Amino acid sequence: MADGLPVPIDLTDTELNDSFGYTASFTLLERSKGYTLKIKEGETVVSSQTFYSNDSGNASDVTFTLKHGQKAVFENLPKASTYTVTEAAKSAYTPSYSGEGTGSAAENTSLTVPYAPFSAATDIVFTNTKTVEEYKRGTLKITVTKNWQKNDGTPLSSAELASADLPDTITVQVKQYEKVEVDGGGYEEREKSFVFSIVLVKTVIEGITQWIGEKDGIYKKSSSGFDYIYKIIEPTVQGFETISGATTVNDAVGNKVSLVDGNVVITNRQEPTYDFSLSKRVTGNMGNKAKKFSFSLVFTNPDKEVDGYYEIYDGSGNLLRTMSVNKGRTPNVALSSGETIIIKRLPVGTTVTAREIDGEDYVTTYSVNGGEARSGNTASVTMTDDNGAIKFTNTRSAVLPTLVKENPAATILIGLISLLAVFILKRKRKYA
Repeated sequence: MADGLPVPIDLTDTELNDSFGYTASFTLLERSKGYTLKIKEGETVVSSQTFYSNDSGNASDVTFTLKHGQKAVFENLPKASTYTVTEAAKSAYTPSYSGEGTGSAAENTSLTVPYAPFSAATDIVFTNTKTVEEYKRGTLKITVTKNWQKNDGTPLSSAELASADLPDTITVQVKQYEKVEVDGGGYEEREKSFVFSIVLVKTVIEGITQWIGEKDGIYKKSSSGFDYIYKIIEPTVQGFETISGATTVNDAVGNKVSLVDGNVVITNRQEPTYDFSLSKRVTGNMGNKAKKFSFSLVFTNPDKEVDGYYEIYDGSGNLLRTMSVNKGRTPNVALSSGETIIIKRLPVGTTVTAREIDGEDYVTTYSVNGGEARSGNTASVTMTDDNGAIKFTNTRSAVLPTLVKENPAATILIGLISLLAVFILKRKRKYA
């Protein structure tokens, strides 16, 4: 077995000369026999000792020490024998081993190789990783600042920030990654289990509204001496997209933190939004213009989250209520002839599908964005670069004779003749 110490950071001569204590035990040795243990550096024997088996063929509590680069060689052990070895806990080191299997333990704890058959072809290699002192690891303060912009890149004013209904606090998650050198050159990022939160608080500085949060005492290096990388994961804010961060934008919600000073500025730019209007018109001499017609609305968007709360206005611009969209659906809406509702600030790319539910006694047509009227009770509009509008028209008319429609006076004459016929018929019956 051997002790090794990788040197990902500069270690002092004292650290490289640290000694590590071990205890070995054996079974199935020859009874009451002496065995030799040699400590070597390369092929040079640094020290040797003799240990003895008991009359049962066991040997326990064989102790020795190793330094960086040294190995312990047990000579002439029977092939049938088994062994176990324990490395004592060493302050500021994290132990692991490989060879007959692998194992590791937490920092400042002991590590035992379980009983295993002796194999001359297999070495056990202990690796001890030095925990870097705080002065070597270094710390930084991560400060996260969030700015808000209009779609054109200019800052949102205080009034616009207020109307956007943004929260007073926003919590971002910070994930830790270790930058580890790999074989063949280059590095890979290994995600660690360490995750913490930073709460950004709405703050007004010199008339500028920002959301700011910070976390101090964050290590720059791992206990192995490798650089840490921190990534900010922020929650989705409806109506905004993340356009910039610190060093690199990973995706829509993650940024790498610069390890130079730990300052991160996240800019959220307002996405384009569009309004959807739904209008109702009733025509025909039998049409009921006071009736409320029900409509179902379905919202879909392949790229944006559409669930949330939206304001509904009437055709005159008066706020009616706030509408909830859940799983792309909302409670049915009802309109009578001449009424319009406008749903404000839908995400770009949203498709709204409207279906009239209760117009069975009417001939129903619709138009999209003021276009040609088409038959049907279901219509859709997708808002990619402008507002969207759907208008439903319901027609219900009674069929009248052509003479009646073209000559109103004839209607009166026909009525009089009908009354006269009834009168004559009644008199005949009376004197019959």
